[in-house]
Amino acid sequence: METLDSASLALVIILDALDECDDAYATTLLRLFGKLVGKLPHQVKLFMTSRGEPHLQQCYKSDPLEAQLEIRSMGDENVELVEDDISAYFKDRLPDMVGQWIAEPSDWPGDEKRRALVNKTQDLFICATTVARMIADPRSRDPERQLDDILSSDSICLDDMYAQILDRACPPGSDDDLVDLFRNVLGALVVARVPINIHTLASLLSPDESQDHQFVQHIRTRVLSYLQAVLIIPSVEVPKIAQDAEPIRFIRTSFVDYLTNHSRGDPRFLLDPGEQHEQLAIGCLRRMRDLKRNMCDLDPLLLNSEVANLEQRIRDSMSPGLQYACAQMSVHVTYREWRGPRIGEGVRHHETSVLAGRAQLDGEGSRSG
Repeated sequence: METLDSASLALVIILDALDECDDAYATTLLRLFGKLVGKLPHQVKLFMTSRGEPHLQQCYKSDPLEAQLEIRSMGDENVELVEDDISAYFKDRLPDMVGQWIAEPSDWPGDEKRRALVNKTQDLFICATTVARMIADPRSRDPERQLDDILSSDSICLDDMYAQILDRACPPGSDDDLVDLFRNVLGALVVARVPINIHTLASLLSPDESQDHQFVQHIRTRVLSYLQAVLIIPSVEVPKIAQDAEPIRFIRTSFVDYLTNHSRGDPRFLLDPGEQHEQLAIGCLRRMRDLKRNMCDLDPLLLNSEVANLEQRIRDSMSPGLQYACAQMSVHVTYREWRGPRIGEGVRHHETSVLAGRAQLDGEGSRSG
């Protein structure tokens, strides 16, 4: 703060698309800024963009944040400004994104098609970024065709784009096994309690632990590689340690809404959160077959807090899937009342091992053994 007080340049903190955050996180963040904003040096400016969601509007009007905010609405008078910004985005980003497939990409696709593309976005940057990723889809390797398909479509609202992406990834008429694979992968990513990487995902979904590596490749080639317009998928390069792989993330929460809303989209991909929690609960129990007493080889006389390098020892002894299972299984098991005995029997069978594994992960229990 002392350095900022003496600085001549302004520091701008940008929070873009705040409405895309989880409601509780967004509210907590705004309350935190409300407490700190009066203590910040005058050079520090906060710039936020968001839709006018009720829970955010309520935060804006609370003390002391209300006195510090200047709220501006992007009304009809700003449409041309937004369109110019989206056009500039396309002009800057598309040539780089399609350069390996277009002979002369410097001004691609030209002013006329760029204007038509801007008109398709309904003045929404979320549409513009999704369209750009669709056009540059590495699976198609044909940006011209992708662009023509988008421009020839009757509508390009988000639901239409999501439907196009899923239809190309898993065309109507695909066999049931492929549809189930897409649903299981997307469902696991939606309900997972923390972002998970591809190794954890495969570990929880694979019916055969000995085939986990092959299942990782199966998920990557059959599902994830087709969904790069809606998912942040880490590089194909596999780290030496599976835990070090970056997690898979949804680019927009609106895609999650699309997958879980009964009034939108293709029923083939409609996700029932309860069914997906049950699927992960079963996957967690399957992983827990690997549990054994004191598998991290800890001194039973020491508290977990007294064990040197406990986190590293857990990483060395427990797979990413097993770590997730021990830490998060209870959430998936208790999501709803289960039909049939398979969950309850599995929990009873592994009860002692589950408690021991959970204790080693989060420091519960009086002794590390």
